[in-house]
This record gives sequence, structure tokens and C-alpha cells, in this order.
Amino acid sequence: MLRNIAAVVIGLLTGAIVIYLVERAGQLIVAAPAGGEIVFGAKIAVVISWFAGVFCGACAGSLVARRWAPAAWVVTIALGGLTGMTLISIPHPLWMVLGALLSVVGGGWLAVRATGAHYGAPPAKPDPMPGF
Repeated sequence: MLRNIAAVVIGLLTGAIVIYLVERAGQLIVAAPAGGEIVFGAKIAVVISWFAGVFCGACAGSLVARRWAPAAWVVTIALGGLTGMTLISIPHPLWMVLGALLSVVGGGWLAVRATGAHYGAPPAKPDPMPGF
């Protein structure tokens, strides 16, 4: 149980850090003009950061939870909720809203596939002394 909680926490932290780093890289690559209006390239970087953050966070959660898919999906749902809060608090064009949905769901699904996660009961702790 504690491993699964740690998996979600580590997944959320990993995802948040990746989102920040990819968004920051996008800001450095595509500088905003003096008026402060966010340019199209920077908006693309934000959508890419959502995908990368969910993918990396869900992968981390899955791997810490011994490839247990529900841990990856909890991370995906939590990061998706945070993405949704961003979409609600700051006006975004429709294509970014749809991109967010595809990025979050696609990132979570791809992470489950990439890690070979399963949906059964979480693996039991291995017996340190089998046969005794």
C-alpha cells in the first residue's frame, strides 16, 4: 500500500517537473513579443509539455508500483485535473483544450503500454527467503 502511495507521489512530482522544464524550454525557444501576447509556438510547447509530463509521471508511477497500471492512471487523472484547472483559470483556444484532452489521455495510455503495466492485483512483496 505504501509503495503505491509513493508511486503516485513520485509520479506527480516527476510529471510536474517535466511539465515545468518543457514549458520553460518552449519559452526560451519561442520568445514572446514585447506586447506579452503568447505566440502560437509557445502554445504548442505547452500542449507538448502536458503530454510529456503525463507520460513521464505515469511511467514513473507505474514503475515504482511494480508496473501496476492503476498507479499510472491515478497520476494521469491527477495531472489531467491540474491541466483542467489551468484551462479553466486562463482562457485557452479550443484547439488547446482538445490538445490537452488528447495529451493527457494519450500520455497515460502510452505510459501504461510502454512500461508493460498490468491491471491485476499489485504484485506481492517477493519472499526474501523462498523455501523456508
